[in-house]
Amino acid sequence: MYRVLCDDIPIFDPRDEELVLINPVVKPELNASGSFEFKIPPAHPQYGVPVRMLSTVQVFQDDVELFNGRIVEDSTDFYNRRTCYCEGQLAYLNDSIQ
Repeated sequence: MYRVLCDDIPIFDPRDEELVLINPVVKPELNASGSFEFKIPPAHPQYGVPVRMLSTVQVFQDDVELFNGRIVEDSTDFYNRRTCYCEGQLAYLNDSIQ
């Protein structure tokens, strides 16, 4: 069973009919940051919770963490669905100065 948390608040849980995401796709990569993309409908109870470059998104399969990262792109379509694109934790190093 998959679960998605945003700032420790559940935004996807198959046991709850209100917590639904549209087309969630996890793309893990070897020796790279990986990505996670999803759409959140406007009727979602946590529609306003994800904040670009501030929120932490976690994807779990059972109790195993598959993805951990932050939202880097956020847009809204004609139907007011938010499309969020997340990059993995390894990409945090791009913001540091060595």
